[in-house]
Amino acid sequence: MAIQSEIYLAKGIRLDRDYNNVLSYTPQQTLAYVQSKQTAHATNYSFIRDGAISVGFQYSTCLESNYIAFQNKNYSNRWFFAWIDEVRYVNNATVEIKYTVDSWSTFFWNLNTDGGCYVIREHTNDDTIGANTIDEGLAVPEVEQINVQETSTIDNELYICVSTNWDVSVKRDPDSPTGANAVGTKDGEGYNGVSMFNNNTFGSLLCLFDFSDTGLTNLERFLLTTNSQGHIEDIHDIFIVPKCIFTSQTDLITKNITFYYYRISTQPIVEIPFSYKQVSYMSSNRDNVYFSNVEFTPNYSYGDYTVKNNKCYCFPYNYLMVSNNIGNQNIYKLEEFDDVEGFTAGDKILQVQMSLSIGMSGRIVPIRYKGRQFDYEDSLTLAKFPTCSWSADSYTNWLTQQSVNSSNPALSLGADIVAGGSIIGGLIASAAGEIATFYGGYKKAQLLPEITGGQATGDVNFGNKNNHFTLIQYRIKLQHLKQIDDYFSRYGYKTLRVKKPNVFGRTNWNYIQIGSTESIGFGDVPEQDLNNINRACRKGVTIWHNHANIGNFNLSNTITS
Repeated sequence: MAIQSEIYLAKGIRLDRDYNNVLSYTPQQTLAYVQSKQTAHATNYSFIRDGAISVGFQYSTCLESNYIAFQNKNYSNRWFFAWIDEVRYVNNATVEIKYTVDSWSTFFWNLNTDGGCYVIREHTNDDTIGANTIDEGLAVPEVEQINVQETSTIDNELYICVSTNWDVSVKRDPDSPTGANAVGTKDGEGYNGVSMFNNNTFGSLLCLFDFSDTGLTNLERFLLTTNSQGHIEDIHDIFIVPKCIFTSQTDLITKNITFYYYRISTQPIVEIPFSYKQVSYMSSNRDNVYFSNVEFTPNYSYGDYTVKNNKCYCFPYNYLMVSNNIGNQNIYKLEEFDDVEGFTAGDKILQVQMSLSIGMSGRIVPIRYKGRQFDYEDSLTLAKFPTCSWSADSYTNWLTQQSVNSSNPALSLGADIVAGGSIIGGLIASAAGEIATFYGGYKKAQLLPEITGGQATGDVNFGNKNNHFTLIQYRIKLQHLKQIDDYFSRYGYKTLRVKKPNVFGRTNWNYIQIGSTESIGFGDVPEQDLNNINRACRKGVTIWHNHANIGNFNLSNTITS
């Protein structure tokens, strides 16, 4: 039994015995707060070390108190803090108080946490967009489309391209017919050169006709003239190409032609004027492909609602989907884009790349994505433009059409996202884990339209003027966003690494949860009290920075450091 001891009784202390809510106060700060809430104070008391003390306070005063602070100077200068378990009347001069020591308030600051431990989740001290991307295992039940941008310049204006080995622009005067339905004689030689464009080599001339009534008339006369010269078999392919790939008019040569030709031997010579553009002979040092940059500006506003946690702006709660409009899509995480010099900060930059070929070859490539200057691995291919029926290899044409105009099955992202029931697999059950499991119980995430099969819709796509890329920003609907935002506010983010826990860093509270076999720190702490502190941290504990605010999760909890 020790003498020369001091004791304070206090009421209205809102700390709970299960250590769900604790204070970040030092012992000196805790003592000062207990003193501010004191109901009684005395010195020179004897303390019984089995958790009971006899005091001379009034019985009624002891009954209204729920917390005590005491110091046994013969034991140490340490202040002990404890909950009052029971108040027993002994006699008019004596009341016995039974108590349980508050291990956290008494001993936490004896622990050294600098060595770190495995932290499952906590409130981060860096909440910039993209700084916290570990999958939370929370389902995304519904998303909404909020921002749409199309690369419609690709198919706004088109050419019909004819690949031929015969140069129809060299005028040849017809001889008299030698019989019925005869054609004129073929003077001179045909075209035997090589045409190059954008480093693609064609063993033929490329002749372009406007995609219009006039252009179709010119194409008809071009074919009639070629046939009249006996070289219709030298036309290899007729296919559609977008005008935008010809970035300079110097790439093209305009041909205005007037030819004579016989329909049948009994009719006079007919003049048929027509015009077209011919791709000039390019050298191989030209740029490899046509390209056009697309600048996409995300919309992060939820109207009157202010998002509290920036992880809500990241995948899978907010993302960019790019579609080629025939069932192929890529999802891009907005937080994985870096700023590109010369463009507005925060905008996401992608580049459309195309090369002249039968059916056209095109793709859209994200720039400065996942740390890559050009992320070709995550590019999306443009649907093919139509190839007209002709005497070319039909099987090759069919393969060309099918190469992209069959949709891939939609990405099965739900399995990775609806893992809520297992996000704490093998770990101690926590309040955060229970709520995550509840949210994870939503139906499969609808991040993409439910598209399956291999439908070839390229020609329909072209007919509807949709043969381009569509960029769509999707985000979780507000009602579900609020639930997830509140969850992050209450329990922080998944961390899953060894580090010093963030006991401080937020305005009003910090939540931490450590691994099931971890110790938050080591120091001069009795074993039972260390076990109490570790159990609290393993199941998850909210550390409040002001006693008056305990339990008020409506407060702002911004980062302070």
